[in-house]
Amino acid sequence: MKVNQKFVAAGELDLQKVKEWRFKYDAALAERILKGKPELIVLAGFMHVFSASFLQPVTAARVDVINLHREASASATQRAYADYEAGVLPDNTTGIVIHRVIEQVDRSALISARDVKIQPGWGLNQFGEYMHSIEHELIVDTITIKVEEILAKRQASS
Repeated sequence: MKVNQKFVAAGELDLQKVKEWRFKYDAALAERILKGKPELIVLAGFMHVFSASFLQPVTAARVDVINLHREASASATQRAYADYEAGVLPDNTTGIVIHRVIEQVDRSALISARDVKIQPGWGLNQFGEYMHSIEHELIVDTITIKVEEILAKRQASS
């Protein structure tokens, strides 16, 4: 059973019930994840804004939560490409960022970032594929750094 199936009926419109569901879902998800004793949680573009009921127990357990996303939002690729076509994307460049996840959405300092320049002649699909390849590189590089930090902390404490 998926964690979210037991919290709210599909299509629920009562905003208070949905809010309560989110808190319960986030708490249950944190509990389930923390049972595995993780040292790093990588969201990699997971499109769910976590509430304090997830972030507080995870933070208390001293587990870093990081997220990767394209500058702006879920439709960032399409918007960046539209801005490029309109000639208003500065230097034809957008980007990908990785940051720690905290209660203030997208307000933590960046861990890593990459600029992505749209090349003349690219269509939206080619640009999207290129963005995806850069995301793969950036997430692997960043996780490598985070794992090295974790291993250094382990060694320092032993």
